[in-house]
Amino acid sequence: MSLTSSLNLGRNSLLAQQTALETTGDNLANVATPGFKRRELKLEPARSQQLGPSVAIGRGVQVASVTRVVDEALEARLRGSISNEQGSAMSFDLLAQLEGVQNELTGRDTSTQLGEYFDAWSQLATNPQDPALREIVVSRGETLATHFNDTRGAYADLLRQTDLQLDNDVRAANDLLTAIGDLNRQISNAESGQPTAHTLRDSRDAALAELSAFLPISTHERDSGMVDVFVGSIPVVLDGQSLGLDVAEEPYDQLDGSLAPGDPLKPEESRRFIIVADDQTRLDLRAGSLAARSNFRNGALRDALNDLDELAGQVAFQTNIQHSQSQSLEGRATHTASQRIADATASLREPEAGLKPDFVPRHGGSDLHVSAPAADDATGPGIRSTTRIDVNLDGISPDTTLDDLAAQISAADGVTATVLPTGQLQIAADNPGATVSFSNDSSHALAALGLNSFLDGDHAGNLSVSAEIAGDPRLLAAARDHLDGDNRGALAIAELRTQPLAALQGTSLTARWSNAVTELGANVAAADARRQADGLVRENLSAQQAAVSGVNADEETIDLLQSQRAYQAAARYLTVVDEMLQTLLRI
Repeated sequence: MSLTSSLNLGRNSLLAQQTALETTGDNLANVATPGFKRRELKLEPARSQQLGPSVAIGRGVQVASVTRVVDEALEARLRGSISNEQGSAMSFDLLAQLEGVQNELTGRDTSTQLGEYFDAWSQLATNPQDPALREIVVSRGETLATHFNDTRGAYADLLRQTDLQLDNDVRAANDLLTAIGDLNRQISNAESGQPTAHTLRDSRDAALAELSAFLPISTHERDSGMVDVFVGSIPVVLDGQSLGLDVAEEPYDQLDGSLAPGDPLKPEESRRFIIVADDQTRLDLRAGSLAARSNFRNGALRDALNDLDELAGQVAFQTNIQHSQSQSLEGRATHTASQRIADATASLREPEAGLKPDFVPRHGGSDLHVSAPAADDATGPGIRSTTRIDVNLDGISPDTTLDDLAAQISAADGVTATVLPTGQLQIAADNPGATVSFSNDSSHALAALGLNSFLDGDHAGNLSVSAEIAGDPRLLAAARDHLDGDNRGALAIAELRTQPLAALQGTSLTARWSNAVTELGANVAAADARRQADGLVRENLSAQQAAVSGVNADEETIDLLQSQRAYQAAARYLTVVDEMLQTLLRI
């Protein structure tokens, strides 16, 4: 081995240790850099020099590689845990917001408003002719209706906010998909088949981790260094190109019939889901914030809206069933239905009529009374005629239509029924001073059409006290059989508080709402438990990733000292070789 070879050996050693120092310095410089993967230097002996048949001498050390320390299986598990944690955390947050809108146990909640409403009817039953108690019933009815309106408005605001955030998340996810596609191309161009673009790969890993907060993703790396990204088996980044995401919507299976052809869907009438923009493929999301938002919007929030609308609608309908067949202190010459019928020639139980399924009449009938004032006292009771009005909905004989009902009523003495252009039924006494009233309604047609009703509306958003009764509480109907001082109508409404109803599967109005509140509370608690469990899993995997890929300052300092000593030794070796060379030259 010549002195020149010795000089090369020392030079190689210096270069190797210098690379080691630079690698360690890079690691230490990025000890707090998010997403940085520790670089690892691998040294290997240089190829030996053969001096003779059985003599070989080493040529020192050389750099084999500088690689990122990454466990791809661990990275995939960590991305999955990020999706799970973000999804469960978002679900908990959204359910907690929904629970906050319900505002139960505050004294301003739906349970309290229902209780005060039925309390007012119960108090009225103690003295049904008391004007003050009648005012209280009207006031409690208006307060309850306003509460339903406001609560539904808060639900609608939460729905719009969720839709807005869902759109924002999709845009953010698209930005990440585009960035990953760009990084794919840069890595492929920089590496030429060798995984050396460490900084670019770190950036791509960070983008993938950030994307996993929105979507549950998996990846497959090509030989070129590009990664394809999948949601399930559906690609969202393919061959270095983002396929994009979009939000699509479709109507729920059953709408309320309020839409005309071409009208846009109301937010509560549609479900929204995520699709691949490139080919419109629907994504089945099981984790991530996009799944949490869309599932909440289409599930828990939609159910809460339905529960509130069902409760408000049944409060109105069940109240009106009793009120419509009761009598007031002040007789009414004209009754105009609040419900509009879309097709007066259609069966009252068919969708074409426009009545919601929960509020259609049933087979039966009611008594129509026309009361004329006494001849000697125009303000006192007079002759009262009674006509039975049949509602045929047995499915055997032709079903009753609104036109049929109007014709049947008009055939009775002293009264005329008209179907107004608006689709409302109007019933009016023919003679001055005569009044019209109803009783014994087994068909629920009066409540379905909104005749002699106390509450107008069929869901939480349009509930209100009848304008006529709000203007004159004497029109509030609390008596039965036209008896002065009778309270059976008021008692029947007060008993709705705990009365099992077939329309609510055998539960009462208050029990149905209590069950909905309890179910939501249980869902919030379960979501919190999932959030905490998923958080622990993610923390454990993050700790494992840090142990594998993170920079440990203590370990790097030890490596730094070791490389420094090796560099000094190599430098000392070169000094000795140089001295030998100088000695040789002097000789």
